Amino acid sequence: MWLVAKLRKKEFSIFKNDLKNKIKSKLKFYQPKLLKDMNKRNKIFKKEIHLMGNYIFIYNEEFNNKNFINSLSTTRGLDYFLNKSELNQTQVINFINLCKNFEDQEGYLKPIFFKSLINFKAKFLTGPFVNQVFQVVEKKENFLKIILNDLELKLTDKAKYLYQPI
Repeated sequence: MWLVAKLRKKEFSIFKNDLKNKIKSKLKFYQPKLLKDMNKRNKIFKKEIHLMGNYIFIYNEEFNNKNFINSLSTTRGLDYFLNKSELNQTQVINFINLCKNFEDQEGYLKPIFFKSLINFKAKFLTGPFVNQVFQVVEKKENFLKIILNDLELKLTDKAKYLYQPI
């Protein structure tokens, strides 16, 4: 069963090691991430961003036992486990599979991942229009037709700009 855990900031490795010490059987961790170009002092560098912030998916067959999960609540680096995870297993699995379908070879989400989520408005995360909000006029298979500051633009799937729905 998959569990969703909220971790304390920058304590992922502490949590992972402590959880592995407590559970001797196989664990799977999944945390969707993307690579964002950042500009600092006219230098561009890449920054890894976790799509879900401090939340992570963890899989183990023993998570079906409620008492077992409660015994893990003292794991170092853990804030808490989300309640009622057993009720939402199909949605969790579908979301993980959706994310994995849009990953590149390095495990980062491709920019077209967000295209399927956008319905009306979105905001650029990278590129020359960073933090600019745009309106989606038309959604096609290979591109989005958008309006940005009274300009009508075509945003192809090959563009490496990241954007998110708002």
